[in-house]
Amino acid sequence: MPRLIDPGEGDIIGLAELIEALAAADCDVRDEDAFAELGPLLARLGRNRSFLAELAIDELKSRCEGQHGGSGYGAQVFLLHPPDGRFLVRANFWPARADPLVRASGPAAFFYDLPHDHNFPFLTYGYLGPGYWSDYFEYDVDVIAGLPGEDARLRFTGRARLEPGRLMLYRMRRDIHVQLPPDAFSVSLNILGADPAQPWLDQYRFDIRRGVIAEGLTCTAAEALLTVAVHIGNGRDLAAAFARDHPCDRMRVTALDARRGGAGRRNAGAARARVRLAERLCRRPRPAPGGADGARAFASITEQFATNSEVWRTSLSGVTAIVASSLHIPGLREAARARGFALLPVPRPRLARSGAQVAVVGIGPGDPARCVADLRSEGWLGPVMLVLGPRSRTSVVQALDSGADDAVALPVSPAEIAARLAARLRHRSPPIAIGALCIDPIERRVTHEGRSLRLLPREYALLLHLARETDRCVNRTELLEAVWGLRFDPGTNVVEVHVSRLRAQLARAGAAGMLRTEKGRGYRLAP
Repeated sequence: MPRLIDPGEGDIIGLAELIEALAAADCDVRDEDAFAELGPLLARLGRNRSFLAELAIDELKSRCEGQHGGSGYGAQVFLLHPPDGRFLVRANFWPARADPLVRASGPAAFFYDLPHDHNFPFLTYGYLGPGYWSDYFEYDVDVIAGLPGEDARLRFTGRARLEPGRLMLYRMRRDIHVQLPPDAFSVSLNILGADPAQPWLDQYRFDIRRGVIAEGLTCTAAEALLTVAVHIGNGRDLAAAFARDHPCDRMRVTALDARRGGAGRRNAGAARARVRLAERLCRRPRPAPGGADGARAFASITEQFATNSEVWRTSLSGVTAIVASSLHIPGLREAARARGFALLPVPRPRLARSGAQVAVVGIGPGDPARCVADLRSEGWLGPVMLVLGPRSRTSVVQALDSGADDAVALPVSPAEIAARLAARLRHRSPPIAIGALCIDPIERRVTHEGRSLRLLPREYALLLHLARETDRCVNRTELLEAVWGLRFDPGTNVVEVHVSRLRAQLARAGAAGMLRTEKGRGYRLAP
């Protein structure tokens, strides 16, 4: 169920004050607790009983010119603050089922009776009327592949109404709701959290009766354009490149489907082949069932470690490590996150150029010496930790003798793997000094002339990357890949926004002028 938040008892504020407070907020929207702390601000606006009516009247006087020009939503949404790279603020109108609007347009126009999740987090506040009803469910996005008809392992968490004064946080890709019409016309207020990767994060519609994924709801303009390019243009080479290298599973499936469809083959066999391709492309490992079947399934996963072509780049307090994508140990993600790890996909051919300091590679029954030798031949010169699968014929001692710098055998505590990795990184990351600016990658501490800078995770990652490249200008494309893990342009000003915020943080610490912009080239950090 969405997280209930105490709305507090703060004074009433206006919309301009809310926007100003959001602009000044040090908040990473993917940090649930930090985002929840913004809730009382929305509640303070919600206690303002006149601001929305005044805005609506002004819009009607101008024939809704502001809403038509700046909003991509339909008539149900009144845009209060357009997306700025961090937040969007809106009001939602919820007519009752018996209202003429619903009878004329049908409930689907207002997303009633549609079980779905969201690929962004948002805060919601009951502003006017009794509030709409919702049936709430939860699911774990990390244990599904995202295929239509797949068991989503839904958990019913209750039915509730967004009553006036009620404040809730919908958690992205976790909370599912089936919205039902209110008993009378109602209004809610929202703060939506923005993320540059949002267009590439899947959002789903669910079949509640069967407990499965009904379909994916997300589709970017790039996916549609690629299909058009293949069918009516010379886009097959581009589709091949996207199918091989694009970081989004959905785009890779789209590219493969476009290439198959471009040849005119649209039969049942091709459809089944597409599903098999999609299954192979989905990188989220599923938990193995228990018993002997579970052991065989887990062994099958571990046998793919040595030949898997994808790896994960894992960042510990700004220091990078590499983990094979097939490596799935329950609790490892949480143990890594507790130590500052962030998982981002990176193709294995780029391993040697990733800036990583440790490679963690799973191995099944294969030869560990061959695995290490292959990594060296691909250009990887850093330390290697081998994780030995249940069917491995190699002992930890043999793995260490084969050239690995560390090795563990499954089953092993995820906390132990995270601790071993942290210990190895701890001895390989001296502080970085640029003039009076000092960055400690292990403690994740930044100081300037002894004054600490309180940076958000993205701001810190941006500063660290620039600090490691002081001898050159770093362009926007490189920052998108290094800091956000995006090997494509999301079409937002996310880099510019974070550079501006980082520059302001440096200025407050007495380091004004260190972060420089070279027009047409990029950014440079200089003493």
